[in-house]
Amino acid sequence: GIVVPDPEATEAWARKRGFESSYAELCKSEGYKKAIMEDLVKLGQQAGLYSFEQIKAIYLHYEMFSVQNGLLTPTLKAKRPEMRNYFRKQIEELYANTSI
Repeated sequence: GIVVPDPEATEAWARKRGFESSYAELCKSEGYKKAIMEDLVKLGQQAGLYSFEQIKAIYLHYEMFSVQNGLLTPTLKAKRPEMRNYFRKQIEELYANTSI
């Protein structure tokens, strides 16, 4: 899945886990991505999700979705076709590198 970490919450969360970088650098960090993935899996397990319902891979994007970048409507709903096109390469890589 595509994950956009909250820039305001990221700094404290990352520092607690020993990461000391800028927001953009954190979003490119494999270690940071792994830490987020571990938290997502842990939350999924706590919610009672089966393994096939759990997220298998993520791509961290540093820019929030917005009307200005064309990924949200003026009523702040996701423009799914635009998002699919915008993240096509990342989605294809996620599927290619994930074993089911």
